[in-house]
Amino acid sequence: MTTEQKRLRFGAVIIIGFGLLTWLLLAVGATTPLSLLLDLVAFGGTGTEVLTLTSGKMLGAIMAGLCVGVGLVVWGLSGVHLRQLPGETRRVLLVMIWGWYLVDSSGSILVGAPVNAIANLSFLVLVVWPIWAARREERLVTA
Repeated sequence: MTTEQKRLRFGAVIIIGFGLLTWLLLAVGATTPLSLLLDLVAFGGTGTEVLTLTSGKMLGAIMAGLCVGVGLVVWGLSGVHLRQLPGETRRVLLVMIWGWYLVDSSGSILVGAPVNAIANLSFLVLVVWPIWAARREERLVTA
């Protein structure tokens, strides 16, 4: 397994873990940690956001599902696909993560939660950085 594959798989585990932790907190009714996270990324830590509405919990479940799904896609594509078709696989991963980042972050900014766009950078880096580093290394080797 290449360094790029290991880094992408590490990122996938973090993304999946975040989604599963979110789901677990919703499943057991422990919404206080999620309310704190929501308050931090949406309202800058004012302490005014509480995750009590069914719609808020539903959005949390959707977020958890999307994180797990995105993480599984990253995990799956970073195996045999990346080894056999590196260029195509990297393009798919980059289109997927940049598409998510731009829509999620611009939507967050539009609704007055720009801190979420900054927080989203952590997930973006987990996918973009390994690909960027591998491409850079390939260019250095061929130069």
